[in-house]
Amino acid sequence: MPLREDAQSLFVIESVTNHAGERLFRMPAPVREHYKAAAEWTAQWTHLPQPAKASTGVGLWSASEELAGPHAQPLSCNGTYFELRLVSFPEEHSQTTTGTGWVLLVRELGRLHQPSRKDSKSGNPARRAPRRGQPTVHLVRAGRIGPADMKARLGTSSLPSSKRVLLLGAGAVGSVIADQLARSGILGLTVIDHDVLEPGNLVRHANNLSFVGTYKSGAAASLALQVNP
Repeated sequence: MPLREDAQSLFVIESVTNHAGERLFRMPAPVREHYKAAAEWTAQWTHLPQPAKASTGVGLWSASEELAGPHAQPLSCNGTYFELRLVSFPEEHSQTTTGTGWVLLVRELGRLHQPSRKDSKSGNPARRAPRRGQPTVHLVRAGRIGPADMKARLGTSSLPSSKRVLLLGAGAVGSVIADQLARSGILGLTVIDHDVLEPGNLVRHANNLSFVGTYKSGAAASLALQVNP
């Protein structure tokens, strides 16, 4: 969902607080470090007690607004005003289990249109005033990145999260192993390699050009942290 016409926008939920002020969730500190330069906004949070029947952003926004009331102060970004609403609802996670589903709704308020030359000379104040177009509701897909959620996708191929691994060598093979170990959900990874990553190594190495000139061990460790902080 672009907040700018030339770029896509990524929303990350940093924390969730209930109406009593109790924090229900907060993103782990290592993950927050990846987004520390991002702009911060506060969104209203609503829980629908029944599975969501609406399949459109407008429908979900209306259902949420019926429970929580209208949004407070609109937010502004690059000259566009919008409102955020985080909605949770019961959702089937598997054939035998039900959990919580999340979706982020972004309602972009219609842009202000200045009155035409004819309307600007009207004796009717309403016709002389700028008018706002119809709002657009964007339904933003939500994804889970918790350790349990990541391991659930691996099935029997995942390693116990308590495992710690010592990796000797972070070249063409070692860098790929470091990446895959991080994806398996291990608790700790130590990488040892005193060699430096050179441009010619990139044809087989898992890292990219931005790590050229650094130690292969540090490059592989950084890659693992990006996958699993």
